[in-house]
Amino acid sequence: MRVNYQWLKEFVHIKLSPQELADLLTMGGVEAVVGQEITGFPDDGSSVIELNLTPNRGDCLSMLGAAREVAALTDDKVHKPMVRVKEEGDAIERYASVKIIEPELCPRYSARLFFDVKLKPSPFWMQRRLELAGMRPINNIVDITNYVMLELGQPLHAFDYDLLEERRIVVRRAERHEELITLDGVTRKLEPDNLVIADALRGVALAGIMGGNNSEVNPNTKRILLESAYFDPISVRKTAKNLCLATEASRRFERGCDPDGTVRALDRAAQLIEETESGLVAKGFIDEYPKRIVPARIQLRQQRSNTILGTQISLEEMRGYLERLELEVTPGQKSNELDVLVPTCRPDLTREIDLIEEIARIHGYGSVPSQLPYTRITSSDSTQRFLNEKKIKDLMVASGFTEIITLSFISQSAFDQLRLPPDDDRRQVVELKKPLSSEWAVMRTTLVPGLLKIVQFNRSRGSSDLKIFEIGKVFLPKKDQVLPGEKLYLAAAISGLRGQNLWQPKTSNCDFYDIKGALETLLERLNLPPGELRPKLFSYFWKGFSYAIFLNGEYIGNMGEVHPDVLHNFDIDDPVFLFELDLDAALKLSRPAVRYQPLPKYPAVYRDLAIIVLRDIEAGRVEDIIKRAGSGILKKVALFDVYEGKPIEAGKKSLAFSLIYQSESRTLTDLEVDNVHTAIIGALNKEIGATLRS
Repeated sequence: MRVNYQWLKEFVHIKLSPQELADLLTMGGVEAVVGQEITGFPDDGSSVIELNLTPNRGDCLSMLGAAREVAALTDDKVHKPMVRVKEEGDAIERYASVKIIEPELCPRYSARLFFDVKLKPSPFWMQRRLELAGMRPINNIVDITNYVMLELGQPLHAFDYDLLEERRIVVRRAERHEELITLDGVTRKLEPDNLVIADALRGVALAGIMGGNNSEVNPNTKRILLESAYFDPISVRKTAKNLCLATEASRRFERGCDPDGTVRALDRAAQLIEETESGLVAKGFIDEYPKRIVPARIQLRQQRSNTILGTQISLEEMRGYLERLELEVTPGQKSNELDVLVPTCRPDLTREIDLIEEIARIHGYGSVPSQLPYTRITSSDSTQRFLNEKKIKDLMVASGFTEIITLSFISQSAFDQLRLPPDDDRRQVVELKKPLSSEWAVMRTTLVPGLLKIVQFNRSRGSSDLKIFEIGKVFLPKKDQVLPGEKLYLAAAISGLRGQNLWQPKTSNCDFYDIKGALETLLERLNLPPGELRPKLFSYFWKGFSYAIFLNGEYIGNMGEVHPDVLHNFDIDDPVFLFELDLDAALKLSRPAVRYQPLPKYPAVYRDLAIIVLRDIEAGRVEDIIKRAGSGILKKVALFDVYEGKPIEAGKKSLAFSLIYQSESRTLTDLEVDNVHTAIIGALNKEIGATLRS
């Protein structure tokens, strides 16, 4: 807001220089700087003070509002302009009517009618003040509406009365597929949530934002209907944002105008139209006020105020400060309380704490005594979720991975790139109403697309050997719930060479077992049960290297080699191996803390077991059978060889395991070990038809 220093002096007696006044306002909580004067006019000694207002101080977007602030800080009175209107002719009710269909969005609508209108340039003094405020003079009628807006903070809009169908105003929501060409010549496609000012047949203005060119004041205009209304701030803000259209009027309506100031602004405009001989004023005015806005009433406690501010301000001083802000103050129900009635021009004052802030501003922040805060030193324990997340990051970094952070938004096309089937739950997404672009249109339901994009990004820039991971949330819509479910996921990917160093120049490419080893290491370090890999074909993995990950029988993620078609979709040439885990589900299965045991006192017995099984039987299943049949003395099982080919029968394979037998209480005899070993072989033969390899 640009405040004309000379104009401001018409509202309040000021002895301070522009710079001193700007400093006073800044120290009073309204940041102000002395701006540069607009060139193009002869120097008349005017200075401009620019107010950098917070969104809640819409009351200061006018000369009157700025004057109230200065008067409160200097303990002076505001001198409002005297308004007298000379009315002529018939009453306005004979010519126009107003109907408010949406009182929630337009609680008040006032209007005046003017006839014998003469369009011409506005007076020089008015043009000068508009220029200093950063506004371009247009003609006398438009300039007067802008002048009143700057003076009183109430936006006005003038319609060509003779262009209004049936000479009536209807305040309604936009109809479906309705369009309106605004004064800037742009065709606006409206939505049902947009509030419009209409006549009997069509929309003629966007409420609180901009008029339409179908009712614009033009050189042939003889009669005008002048609008002065109060519109719901949220409605104006949403419409302005949806249409990407911000104006001086919308800026004020968004922050909250004074609903009690609509008629006063009309009368002030009527006075200026008469004084500049721009037209005549019809008798009376229309004032539809179906939803009255009640001023806020707040109880202020003296002790509470002083406790928060750290002061010893008396109740009378508090009353004086609030009355300087033009608040109506009376004694409260208790002796140390005040009952405060807030005028409608201050919609930002709704709670006791707001009044306490006003007292601090007027009392002076510099007058608040300095005092070290009293506090207790307490320990702040991090949440278990945070600790788990940090531990996982540390483990992944220790395994040679680099953390990446991507946006939580992805493109709808990412699911097609992953070849997800139409019925995949991950296609059910949360869509953004105002996405940054089509590439970031929905909330992610998987981390895989972001991971593959980072692989492609790095490879295209020469970094082909990658080990990356990301921990982040995915957003899964829930039926009958507004907000989606949020789950913490971990995804990791490897591609390129395993690693290159000076003493081992020959290296090999990463493969499936590298990512599998990284997963197993992570689960072990997190004290989770050993993961079980079950073959399951995922659309974005290559057949034969596509697995579902289970812990204690519960699905927690997937792992595999990315399918070549998916790699092609992401413009990646080399193989990529990755896994994705639902950390929330996995961490719930964490086992009790590690229990330490002494080293075994008795020797172990080592045996090897080579068996022949059907080719499609997983080694993990065989290992489970061996452990169950181990009778408590089998301590460890490890697969060390897999072989297919001659002399093994076609359709079968050889699996070789190393078995360690050991007892904590005695030395095992060969007979004991032989009996258990034989039992294991029998169990394998019975359950999966395994035979010993000769």
